[in-house]
Amino acid sequence: MGAAEAIPFADSSYDVVVSALAINFMRNREAAVREMCRVSRTGGAVAAYVWDFAAQRMPNAPLVRAMHRLGIDVPALPGADSCSLDALRALFARAGLCAIEATAFEIEVGFPDFAAFWTAQTPRFSPITQLVGRLDGPQQSKLAAVLRSELPLRADGSIAYPARAHAVKARVPHGGGPMG
Repeated sequence: MGAAEAIPFADSSYDVVVSALAINFMRNREAAVREMCRVSRTGGAVAAYVWDFAAQRMPNAPLVRAMHRLGIDVPALPGADSCSLDALRALFARAGLCAIEATAFEIEVGFPDFAAFWTAQTPRFSPITQLVGRLDGPQQSKLAAVLRSELPLRADGSIAYPARAHAVKARVPHGGGPMG
């Protein structure tokens, strides 16, 4: 394990290198993508995908909206402004990659009931849900009530709503790795 900006593997070690739901958290995204290129073989694939934070289309969007509705100050996610398709394409281009393709994936986030939703949306490691953990009992109950009233409940009590991921893939060019 190591920092994305200094991947602890030898040059040209892999055919495929992927960043899954993490590139926005990297301190220096350009250095991280150059490192992904460095450890990829010539012609290898480098890819990344992230949630569409700018459009509030991430799986925890209902929770974030409910917190805002209650006046809870939710900090912006690091790098959220760098997760658009254009920003991802540009990031990969600056790293010297070629054959760059970017696309959006529409998904449905689903839970069998509110309890499953609440458990999935409030893990202890997430900065946003650490805020939920600091709320007292009545505040958490009020948040849960707002969520229950706004979530799209199906007749069977299950919950489903859309989310979107942005993905980018490219190739390490022949005759050279990352530029810059």
